[in-house]
Amino acid sequence: MRACERIFGKLFAPAFETLDDDLWASNPKGRLQEYCQRRWKSGPRYRLRREGPAHAAVFTAEAVAGDGLTGTGRGPNKQEAETHAAADLLRRLQADHHRQA
Repeated sequence: MRACERIFGKLFAPAFETLDDDLWASNPKGRLQEYCQRRWKSGPRYRLRREGPAHAAVFTAEAVAGDGLTGTGRGPNKQEAETHAAADLLRRLQADHHRQA
């Protein structure tokens, strides 16, 4: 066991020091998915609404977590609107967590 710990320390420990603290920072949808899976054993749900003409559509998305908390986001396409909604919901979940702590 000690030999394994030494090998691990030499080969892998230095790599962990250079990792970004927040691996999901650039992917709010992935981060929200992981959080919801851990907390509620199911992923978030997204509701989408499209407004405007086809050449200038604006999408509004609502991300819904397991306990009914929601986040909203807008964008020129579905992906961007959902990304903004996920980021908004993550902020709300974090604020809710800090209030409970």
